[in-house]
Amino acid sequence: MFTRSSGLLAHVTMLPGPYGSGTFGREAEEFVDLLADCGFTWWQVLPLSHPELENSPYTAYSAFALNPLLADPGVMLEDGLITEEEERAARWQGGEYAVDFDIVNIMRRNTLEAAFSHITPAVKRRVTNFVKKHEYWLPDYARYMAKEDGFEGKDAEKRAKYHEFVQWVLDSQWKRVKKYANSKGIMIMGDMPIYISANSSDMWAHPDLFLTDRKGNPSKIAGVPPDFFSEDGQLWRNPLYNWKNMEKDGYEWWIRRVGKALEDYDGVRIDHFRGFSAFWAVPAGEETARNGKWIKGPGMKLFGKIKELWPEADIIAEDLGVLDQDVYDLIEATGYPGMKILQFAFNSDAEADALPHNFEKNIAAYTGTHDNDTTLGFFYSAPDNVRQYACRHLGIRGDEWREGGAYSPACRAAARCLWESVALLAIVPYQDIVGWGSDTRFNVPGVPAGNWSVRITRESMATVDRAFWKQLNADTARI
Repeated sequence: MFTRSSGLLAHVTMLPGPYGSGTFGREAEEFVDLLADCGFTWWQVLPLSHPELENSPYTAYSAFALNPLLADPGVMLEDGLITEEEERAARWQGGEYAVDFDIVNIMRRNTLEAAFSHITPAVKRRVTNFVKKHEYWLPDYARYMAKEDGFEGKDAEKRAKYHEFVQWVLDSQWKRVKKYANSKGIMIMGDMPIYISANSSDMWAHPDLFLTDRKGNPSKIAGVPPDFFSEDGQLWRNPLYNWKNMEKDGYEWWIRRVGKALEDYDGVRIDHFRGFSAFWAVPAGEETARNGKWIKGPGMKLFGKIKELWPEADIIAEDLGVLDQDVYDLIEATGYPGMKILQFAFNSDAEADALPHNFEKNIAAYTGTHDNDTTLGFFYSAPDNVRQYACRHLGIRGDEWREGGAYSPACRAAARCLWESVALLAIVPYQDIVGWGSDTRFNVPGVPAGNWSVRITRESMATVDRAFWKQLNADTARI
């Protein structure tokens, strides 16, 4: 179970390195060293899933598969899977500040295909054993991806073997990173989206687990209703689960999904937790989320089983947004910590439950998440009254809030406010420990393009005031 601790939020694609995006390679271990030096306990990542749309880790081809982009060519060379020439061809010659997904995805695929082209019998046996261990999802995913790649017949069978091989490579590399992190006292927090894509192997292989029409297409799609922030609501378009059918086999798909997540990570944040209490269902074909309705979710029928199997699991329930009493009751019944975002606190009065002096103990508190602006960006973009209130509350004097960089008074004050609170977990995005602005925001919800591409530079890692963060963690009993 969670203990009083702190963490750093940074997705793997953000990491520096020579291959155009972050990977499961040496740079991941160097990042772990940074966390350990700063006295953090947790490294929180975004979903490591294989993106299906706009490179978003929250729209995946599979609820189980890892992202091929994260395979590290350097590790593949060390493992004898590729040649030195093939490793050199995998090196990125462009800038290091953002991921060019269109090009880097092709480069990584070329490297993985080269490795598969000279696979050895010994590696084949290891892949076969890996497939047997993951037979619930991996053969389906591999066949589906072969179909997506345009292969048919015997060619599709061979292509499916390629995708199985890729998942073995990724699993082997990620397990190595996780083992190294754990050896340094760092635990890894994964992230589980509640929904999957309609264009996914899960829906293809298990259509009965989703709400579909007679042709197998989604009959209702996911979203959230209109609110103060959006008069039309948000239409996500993900297929919705047929919870009645899932209940018939004891929620096996979900049990296997949670089990794999707790194998891949030391803990996991479950996104849009309120959808397990009740979910907003919009008829397929609607252009907005206005005409949906609330449908009751599985609640403790599902989480009772999860808690029976993993009673001590470290799980965070993402409970942001407009909630009702049923959601609060579900979170209390599970015992999982919910979330608070400091940026949200300053848009209301001093009684806001996002303000640290009103925190309960069993929460994970963030300066901001991947969906928020950076802390420095927040101060620059906030209305004057909101910024002034934040400065008063955090003890920021004069125009100090304008200063960026690793010694940013605003970023440090925001973090200290959370670290000194009773919150069980205090988590800060990487952008805030180096004082970056809005141009490094990772995601803008509702904007389909231009997200997810920000990268960490080695130069910025060198500027991190490791002594400050280690002392802050020690002073607030988070080490």
